[in-house]
Amino acid sequence: MEETTRDAIKRMALDAEKKAVGSFLRWRYRRREMDVPPEGVLEDQSREVAGRLNEAAVKAGAGIWKEIKKACRGGPGKGDEEHNEKQ
Repeated sequence: MEETTRDAIKRMALDAEKKAVGSFLRWRYRRREMDVPPEGVLEDQSREVAGRLNEAAVKAGAGIWKEIKKACRGGPGKGDEEHNEKQ
């Protein structure tokens, strides 16, 4: 995939994510019967929340990837009698 195409897709995904978070924040303000902040403030808040969500996802993903690598290090079937019996 061309780099420009990849960048365009990434930008679209980030914009969609920011809009979704903005929509959620608007809903939350209204649900709490609070004034919805001006669009610029809401965009800043959306960007900040989306960034925190991405950081959390990266940390969770790294932890999962670490566990997968740890499980695969021994190779298939090593120390797993049930697996060895099925082969």
